[in-house]
Amino acid sequence: MNLNRARDFYSAYYEGSLDQGLRQAFEHALSNESEVSAEYGQFVRIMDELRRLDRPVEVPSDLHLKIRERVDAHINSKSRKTSPSWLFAWKPFTYGVVATAAIIGVVASFSSNRGSIGTAGLIDVPTSDPVIEFNDGTTVLKFQSAGPNTVSVTRVEDGSIIATVQAGGKRIASPLTNSSEGAELVRIGFSSNFRPLYLAVPGTKAKAQPEGKGTLADMMVAMADQYRVPIVCESTDVLQPTEWNFDQADAVQASSDELGSLGMKAAAHNGGLVWISSK
Repeated sequence: MNLNRARDFYSAYYEGSLDQGLRQAFEHALSNESEVSAEYGQFVRIMDELRRLDRPVEVPSDLHLKIRERVDAHINSKSRKTSPSWLFAWKPFTYGVVATAAIIGVVASFSSNRGSIGTAGLIDVPTSDPVIEFNDGTTVLKFQSAGPNTVSVTRVEDGSIIATVQAGGKRIASPLTNSSEGAELVRIGFSSNFRPLYLAVPGTKAKAQPEGKGTLADMMVAMADQYRVPIVCESTDVLQPTEWNFDQADAVQASSDELGSLGMKAAAHNGGLVWISSK
């Protein structure tokens, strides 16, 4: 378990809610990975300090915004240095906790691009359907779950895991950025309650694929390349064969015949992305 993977389990391990298998893997990382041990130790100090607060703290009205801006700036800085093909930045809405800690001066250097420093104040939230939005060129997954629910993101082409997060009791708003040139397809899975979603995210360059033959997954990638918008599919059968001919300027209209033959339909949704579902 590397540092990025371990960050997903800080809160659950601290609260004693991590299941046995993950707990053993996390403890092994604590014992053998110096970066994990050092950063988790800092996390524990922050949480212990927060729990010792015994008087109200006056929070400036714009402090949460400033803290969020600093966290986002750190994430963007990390991304530019590492230049990964994928950036999946889990950002649960726990800035209130971070802001309080900042007041007492104990979190000046702690932040991560895939972790959270706690779930304080986020109990008893309702479970909501996962939503994918497309705003100002950024694809964002939004989701919240009252009970335990592990969200995983897997690259379909090679089965590699991009990110996982424990979503129980958290509101998640996570940008998903593809820095490779061509579109990429990922599977977003949930451990309970929801079927997986398949998402094709455009790359950094336009890549016309107006005609082709392959699977529904191939067609989604071609659509994302051709029309420069994310393509979401609710079907679990993305390997069914199809052909496409994108001869119209609108992605929904161009794919209607092909999807219709598969018993499916497309609609513009949440900022202009294309959402494919059963009829």
